[in-house]
Amino acid sequence: MEKELSSRGFESPWIDIKGPDWNDLLKLGRKSFVKKGTTLIDMGDVVDELHYLHKGQVKVSVTAKSGLEKIVLYIDAPGVFGETPFFHRQPSKFDTSASEDCEIFTFKRDFIMQELVHYPEIMKYMLALFAQKIRVLSAQIEDLAFKEPVIRVANLLYLIVCKKGEKIDDKRYKVDIRITHQDIGNMTGLHRVTVSKVLKKLCNEGFITKSRSHISITNIESLEELTNDK
Repeated sequence: MEKELSSRGFESPWIDIKGPDWNDLLKLGRKSFVKKGTTLIDMGDVVDELHYLHKGQVKVSVTAKSGLEKIVLYIDAPGVFGETPFFHRQPSKFDTSASEDCEIFTFKRDFIMQELVHYPEIMKYMLALFAQKIRVLSAQIEDLAFKEPVIRVANLLYLIVCKKGEKIDDKRYKVDIRITHQDIGNMTGLHRVTVSKVLKKLCNEGFITKSRSHISITNIESLEELTNDK
């Protein structure tokens, strides 16, 4: 993406920090293949293993007793998940599941604690990962606490452009990512019907156009100005 969009990309719910080579460690981990939809960590689980996502994507979310889901973030391969409950040794506050077919390497606590000190670049990567996830959570707290539905949806679309957008010209971007109204609702904390109304409003006011396969941002500067409104 363009330089002017890059800083906002750190607030995107798609985590894809490019870390160091894990090949020396992978041969010492337990490899597994999981299908899309598989639950990897349940809310309340005590996590004694660290997971390295070699291929695929996982989703981190929280689900209320009513069944309402709030998607917190996605982690793209290569990446690490489960590190928060692994290090603080308290039950997980989130559910983690495979949003694509995944190849995962798993490491026991004793091994990580003994060996990680010999891999300073991986330690730096883990700290950067923590920092980005805190930034994502902080941005979501701000959205939920202070922003109206139209601003929440506009902000999410802008963040999608930062991470997944394809530039058409100086003002227009196309997003080739299949995301349903329910997905947007789960990420913004809004009901699907509310999301549909907001997207219709954004279309009518010329911020976006959409089809079954993609969303196009017709004026990225106007969309960014809208996201800054309270």
